[in-house]
Amino acid sequence: MIQHITRRNSLANKFKLLVFDEVHHLASTGYIQIAEMYIAPYRMGLTATYERSDQRHSLLPQLVGDPVYSIDVEELKGEHLSPYNYEKISVGLTPQEQQIYESQMEIFRSFLRGEN
Repeated sequence: MIQHITRRNSLANKFKLLVFDEVHHLASTGYIQIAEMYIAPYRMGLTATYERSDQRHSLLPQLVGDPVYSIDVEELKGEHLSPYNYEKISVGLTPQEQQIYESQMEIFRSFLRGEN
């Protein structure tokens, strides 16, 4: 255990620049310590999905700094992304299916809130 902590601390002081890919995950309760343990003064976060449904993206500026560049997916459509259509299709559920869905969604929301 002590060797692991020592090794981790030596890495924490080794790098001046950290690049976090998929930075939106860094705000999760299980990953936030990664950013907190390093003292690197220069940090960059990359992601295509900055905002999180649990609003924990509000923690990212203190971990990696404020966003400096973003582009809307609509601006990429057709030139950098293949053309696509977004369609939302509603599906009717039986009362039993609706109950199962709501139960499962509550488990998911609880996880996002960090309760599990």
